[in-house]
Amino acid sequence: MNALMSASVYALIAVAFTLAIGVLNFLNFSLPGLFMVPAVSGMLRAHIAWPIAALLAVASGGLLALLVERFTYR
Repeated sequence: MNALMSASVYALIAVAFTLAIGVLNFLNFSLPGLFMVPAVSGMLRAHIAWPIAALLAVASGGLLALLVERFTYR
């Protein structure tokens, strides 16, 4: 289980870097964090139903992405 979780974290970071380089044409080191926050926050909400946890995870990631975009890119 630990190996699976570690591998999924590495894969998530690799996908974030690939998307950043492919879409934005520059490497931005804050993007993997924007992918990791919803993943971790979704796992921490284990005591509620998974559709609600997934919705809250997507909302927290979107809010963080908006904050980063507002204060770093503008």
